[in-house]
Amino acid sequence: MKHERRATSESDNTDEELDVFGDFFEAARDGKNPDIEVFLRRVPGSAKKLRPVLETVVRLCAEVEQLRAEYPSVDLARLLDPEKRPRGG
Repeated sequence: MKHERRATSESDNTDEELDVFGDFFEAARDGKNPDIEVFLRRVPGSAKKLRPVLETVVRLCAEVEQLRAEYPSVDLARLLDPEKRPRGG
């Protein structure tokens, strides 16, 4: 029997946690190398919950940067977002 894993919904997070995630994601996406500890200090009671999420953001952003370096002529946003892919026909 397969185990289902429920995605965390926004209602499971406080506004402060969502703000920290959003600010961290934007900084990581923009190549600013944000310090996880600095962001976690903004929500000390949520550090255990948010640390793995922020670490994942760091890994994903690093992977995207590596792909951009290896395939500079590929539009990764179009590749990764099926809604933006041109339809054949």
